[in-house]
Amino acid sequence: EALTLVDEPRRRATLRRQLARGLIWRSQEQQAVAQLEAALAEAPLDDGALRRTLEADFCSAAVRVPELHSAAHARLADLDVNGAADAGARMLLGLKAYATMLRGERLEEAVRLAEEALADGLSTEAAPSWSLWGAVSTLMHAERHELALRLVAQAIADARRRGAAYQFSGASMVRASILHMTGNLAEAEADARASVDAVPDPRAMIMPLAHGLLAEVLVERGMLDAAAATLRAAGADGALPASFGLVPLLSARGMLSFASGDNDAAIADARACGSALEAVGFRNPALARWRSQEAVALLAAGDAAAARRLATEELELARRWGSARPIGRALRVLGLARGGKPGIALLRESLEVLDTSPAQLERARTQIELGAALRRAGKRVDARAVLRGGAELAQRCGAGLLAQQGRDELLAAGAKPRSGALSGVESLTPSERRVAAMAAEGLGNREIAQALFVTLRTVEMHLSNAFRKLDISSRTQLVDALAHPRSAAGLAR
Repeated sequence: EALTLVDEPRRRATLRRQLARGLIWRSQEQQAVAQLEAALAEAPLDDGALRRTLEADFCSAAVRVPELHSAAHARLADLDVNGAADAGARMLLGLKAYATMLRGERLEEAVRLAEEALADGLSTEAAPSWSLWGAVSTLMHAERHELALRLVAQAIADARRRGAAYQFSGASMVRASILHMTGNLAEAEADARASVDAVPDPRAMIMPLAHGLLAEVLVERGMLDAAAATLRAAGADGALPASFGLVPLLSARGMLSFASGDNDAAIADARACGSALEAVGFRNPALARWRSQEAVALLAAGDAAAARRLATEELELARRWGSARPIGRALRVLGLARGGKPGIALLRESLEVLDTSPAQLERARTQIELGAALRRAGKRVDARAVLRGGAELAQRCGAGLLAQQGRDELLAAGAKPRSGALSGVESLTPSERRVAAMAAEGLGNREIAQALFVTLRTVEMHLSNAFRKLDISSRTQLVDALAHPRSAAGLAR
């Protein structure tokens, strides 16, 4: 409506940009692209700063559209910031970093571009742009987690200060992703739940991302029913098109199917992910891991040859990018697909690659698979030592499903695994623990609700559950109770 009332070209271009951003939030990228093309046609040619922001928003929307992504990448490559230091220049640098990462090449160059884009933090205006979040994603998938977490924490603090629900949800989702990568699943679950709970409109484009991530974390934690419920809430319990925006739901559903023993469904969802990601040029296995997901399901279904082909392809792509997490994962899957002595050698190589990586969950998974392979090869004593370390690491990560696999393998190797039952602080859900910690810091219930973008009733429920599990009756006891966790002793003798 405002566009019908405004004639001045610069103001019209700015209005079109605002409209385009709203369309992107509703996953209407093609309509957004049309508005941004019109904005570029109207924007004054001598207003370089405005035109750079429009170009950045145009490319960030167009790369998500299959029929536009190739032209958008070529257009982005041709755009030169010319030494400019304005918001649009930073956005373009962030997009260039993201595009380099998506192709899975030149890791150090991608990191350099991302760091340059983020030198002054995430915010370029009222809220961080999609382009700068792309730079944060580049840091994540290059395993520069410390800087990424610091930037995300600043964005969450800014969102709380301004009451910006969408920004809080998006930043919480990104932090959950990083915590998932590094194997801190309890905190990842808390952030993923916060992301889902905070979004005021279920039609927002972030919802598949938030629900998909939460479902994946719940599968890793062994909470399969809760993961299924999360996917149902997102509408992922029926047919889903193989579209880019739905990849997080397809990936999570495939993980749940595999964990539930439905290999055919897992294979189908992994292939749908591959089709959607390849259609927009997402090749980096640090982000596009559908090959390894399909390979493990194929292996379980008895098709080792097809699993080997996919794992070999993923390993080649992972080595081209160079970060440890996807290389270690691809080596593990290829080792499982090859089996025997060659497979054990690949599993040992995977463990060596992951030894200095922050990807602790991937390391735990490789340790358990290596221990299982050693057990099958008749090396039970060696297997027990490796399995014990892997199972303990899996439990520290909060990976209930993997920890149980480790306990089962320890039992098969002749060890006597103990129960993983928890009590005290360890029995709290991630959301209960977060609310209890904020209460222990002196925040009132209403302040906690405002900080987490949840209802007052939700805070009261979490605190009531925490008091019961900690066997306390007042807030004054929280500090001491949270400082002295009680949990079952080790996993195995």
